[in-house]
Amino acid sequence: MKIMRLLPVILLMIFLVSCGEPDNEVSEVVLGLGPEGESVIPKGVTADGVDLSGMTREEAVNAINAYIESLGSEVIVLKDGDNTYTVTAGELSPTWVNEYILDDMLSLKNGDNVVDRYKAYRDLINNGASYELYIALDAGKVWDYMASLGIEDLNYEDAVVMVQMRFYTEYKLGNNEFELPHYVYEETADDTESSDG
Repeated sequence: MKIMRLLPVILLMIFLVSCGEPDNEVSEVVLGLGPEGESVIPKGVTADGVDLSGMTREEAVNAINAYIESLGSEVIVLKDGDNTYTVTAGELSPTWVNEYILDDMLSLKNGDNVVDRYKAYRDLINNGASYELYIALDAGKVWDYMASLGIEDLNYEDAVVMVQMRFYTEYKLGNNEFELPHYVYEETADDTESSDG
């Protein structure tokens, strides 16, 4: 009975010995660790096209922040009828708001045993895993920019939310233009009576 409990450990040891000197792949598969013993993101994992394979959490954060910084020069076009206003994304401070995806990435190889971890690892190698970044612009900076335009009847709340939250989604779709929303005033019965009187 004791042998049966030790069987997985014995098989693991045989596997490691048969591999010769442990290399990075064995460390990644069996332990989920990189060369320095830190947890690393498995091979084949990307976030909006940024390859994060083999990176630690800190390295992945730096890579994604560098990607976001590269968005700074992207021009956002705001249209108000015949008027067009432009601002760069960098002026509105893009920020990454779903950093929690790193926890998912770092746990992709987790499994109850070595075989489960190896299967998960092979699946990632063959199929990869792609994550979507959520990037928003600073609401205060968007508001200040909108206010600086001095547009009458501009619905600032809707304009700020539209640009702040939709910028990145639209950017990935190849769109950088937004039509600015205005308040819509509906004529009420009181307005009609006062204009008649």
